[in-house]
Amino acid sequence: MKNEVSIAEMKGPLGELYDQCSGENGRARFDEFKLWLKGVVSTLLAHVITVRVPAIKRFVASEVLGRTGTNRDGIRVAFLGKNFQEQFGGIVEENIPEAELTVSRLQRQADALEIAGAIPRERRVVKTGQIYQLVRIHEAGGHSGLLINGWGNFFLSYGVNGNLWLVLVLRSGFGWSFNADPLGHPRRWCGDFQVFFRKCF
Repeated sequence: MKNEVSIAEMKGPLGELYDQCSGENGRARFDEFKLWLKGVVSTLLAHVITVRVPAIKRFVASEVLGRTGTNRDGIRVAFLGKNFQEQFGGIVEENIPEAELTVSRLQRQADALEIAGAIPRERRVVKTGQIYQLVRIHEAGGHSGLLINGWGNFFLSYGVNGNLWLVLVLRSGFGWSFNADPLGHPRRWCGDFQVFFRKCF
């Protein structure tokens, strides 16, 4: 598969790291590596606010995100990317509990994998229904935390293929746009975009 990394590619960097950590100063090198990794992760996201998403009894994506134009909730959907349509257009979710989401701002350029790596695994996933609910909250005049100035809002969510995707939601003068990138996509996103994830498990 195109996105797979071969063992041959990994052998060089991982072998070098192993050699350094196995040498005379191995413990020191390993501790330095952990500090470097912690620094890379900790400097990527800066906390902005926390927002609350109410419980959702049932969410059917096709009913509100099935096509562009003004949907039944009066929300203008300007664009639906191919990946988003394929992976999230058929999503059906039920009994989604109320949740608090942390909103953070990207501090520098990062790709989807780096963004996912900066969030604790148990707090990453936001349901598609919760993403749409934030859009509804904004359109109703509530406080959603979403950027509406053309900058993007990112969420990590599972698609129908069972894989984690980076979902991008942004608002322009034409309405709301929804797209998604796989975690292996090389596209890098600039700072000032926001990332939403669960406050607690």
